[in-house]
Amino acid sequence: MADYPDWTDLVQVVGSDIMVPIDVQGAYIMLPVDIQGQYLTLDIDIAAQSVGNIEVDIAAQSVGNIAVSIAASAVTLNINIQSSEIALNVNIAASKVTLPINIKSSEIALNVDISAQSIGNLTIDIQAQSVGVYLQPEWAAKQGIDKNIRGLANDEGWGGSLKVAYTVPEGKTLYITLVTAGGRANEEANGSKIQNIRVVLFNQTTETFVLETAGEGGVVVPLAKPVVVGEEEEINLFAYSYAAHNSNLYGTIMGYEV
Repeated sequence: MADYPDWTDLVQVVGSDIMVPIDVQGAYIMLPVDIQGQYLTLDIDIAAQSVGNIEVDIAAQSVGNIAVSIAASAVTLNINIQSSEIALNVNIAASKVTLPINIKSSEIALNVDISAQSIGNLTIDIQAQSVGVYLQPEWAAKQGIDKNIRGLANDEGWGGSLKVAYTVPEGKTLYITLVTAGGRANEEANGSKIQNIRVVLFNQTTETFVLETAGEGGVVVPLAKPVVVGEEEEINLFAYSYAAHNSNLYGTIMGYEV
């Protein structure tokens, strides 16, 4: 019988379309994949205890809403945004955060809510066409947390007084920035006469004289350093008349409460 070659070792396939089903069973597999195509949609989900550096650079004419929520033990986040108009809501909850922010824009609305046990370094550098800065009393008035406590006392003779009392609610602190008081004659015939008054600001709870002054007709005392009245403390404003006729007295405590 003639000898024939072993055909099981000689296989050659030439074709334009080949479908090869592969069933691989093994402990370890290394599979190199080379993808060349016009369109590719790639979903990436990364869950890790520590992310080293995430750099985000966004340059666009208009960016609608960017919502960023990061929960991790350690995050270094560098954000550089250049845009004409942007709404940026950032909510960060982490144990340690280093967040340098450099924003250059003509118009920006920036709401930042940060709740964390410890924040390392928070540097905010804002360069814009116009920036409005409110002092605390102005900001309190804008936010509607300012306080104006006023009182009146009518037809008081020599030594008569006015008392304006206010007790700070629990969990609040009152900052007094201005005190005013005055007196005027009760009758027209005494309108041109001297109207001397004495003004006292007294903390009833701590039994402390905070302010004492006097004047003719009235006094206005702006306080460069606000008077601080703690929670559940009672503050009193007294105005005493020392005129030789009956008078109507008035007084006001002005400030803000947080």
